[in-house]
Amino acid sequence: MTGQKHPLRMAREARHWSIDTLAALTGLSRRTLLRAEQGRGLNPSSRQLICRVFDMSAEELGLTYRQASGKLQHVVSHCSELDEFDRPEFHRPKRITLAYVEAVKELTQTFRRQDNMFGGGYARTVAAHYLDSTVVSLLRHGCCDDDVGQALLGSAAELAHLVAWMAYDMQDHSGAKHYMGRALELATASDDDAFGGEILAGMSHQAIHLRHVAETIDLARGSQRIATKVRLSALLAEAHVMEAHGHALLGDSTSSAASLHAAELAFGQSQPADLPEWLQYLDEGYLASRFAHCFRDLRDWRQAEQFALRAIQMSDNLARARSFNTVLLATTYVENDLEQACHVGLEAVELASQLQSGRIRQYIRDLARRLEEKHKSDPIVGRFTEAVSEALGAPPWD
Repeated sequence: MTGQKHPLRMAREARHWSIDTLAALTGLSRRTLLRAEQGRGLNPSSRQLICRVFDMSAEELGLTYRQASGKLQHVVSHCSELDEFDRPEFHRPKRITLAYVEAVKELTQTFRRQDNMFGGGYARTVAAHYLDSTVVSLLRHGCCDDDVGQALLGSAAELAHLVAWMAYDMQDHSGAKHYMGRALELATASDDDAFGGEILAGMSHQAIHLRHVAETIDLARGSQRIATKVRLSALLAEAHVMEAHGHALLGDSTSSAASLHAAELAFGQSQPADLPEWLQYLDEGYLASRFAHCFRDLRDWRQAEQFALRAIQMSDNLARARSFNTVLLATTYVENDLEQACHVGLEAVELASQLQSGRIRQYIRDLARRLEEKHKSDPIVGRFTEAVSEALGAPPWD
């Protein structure tokens, strides 16, 4: 074993976490974690915390047990059977400063980067655990000035929103709705109307995926009202394009075109430098992708192809977005160019195989279904299906 890294350190570095990041996630000291990475023993509660964060067993992480004796052994064993954050020491009032708020923001950014690079399944368990334990504990049992409390509520809302997106990306729609609801409550408590409008737009996005058309349009219009009230043009553009997609699902090209035009006008009035951090993803590439989705569902293949190509060109640095847009582009070729549909589709499969995303697999299933319906007897479709099965581990329609 000489010269080999400890399994805990290997797992930490595989997630691109520093020792300070792991300390923030677990609530344990750097000293305790460094000792653990040296193979030193831990008490049961510390081992339990580390295992929760990594969603791995103590054996997989190489965590050893530090023996206690007599009365101490009994107390430690009893405490380890309790939920860590229901233990009495976590209920002592803790003075919260802006440093705690910055730590929540920094970790949320880390989770967001990992989500964009690797898919919602990569860090979802860790992010949800951090929200439900550490952040909620601060909200429940901490004491602070009003401005710090307001900032903590806002940061918690952003983290809850991200966890919701991760759940949505993994096709856990009940979990996504749960965390969207929590995010909306936290945003309301922090008096952040603008972020509340962003959450409504996100809920509209999920409703599109579930084909809940009336809900899609209602939520999009709610977001529009808030965006108008707070004068946030980029949010207004997002809300209009969500409504446009709802109309497209109904086959209403006139109403969809009107909403897309409103989205263009609103986006043209936005100033990127003035966007809040949580809305900086909304750029020309994002809008191009949403436009392509609308035209796809309106069966306007030429327009869908043009916007999908534009979206791909603008999403080089976002692995998951590029995967979605590549599948979308492949779908635009199904009706008129089978070979190109399968060629681009295989590019998407290769990208998807590197992600932990249930939604991208759903996109590929939809592509395979469309190919089957249109070109069932063509051998190239059979070869595409086999390639999908080999790359993703299951037939695309399962």
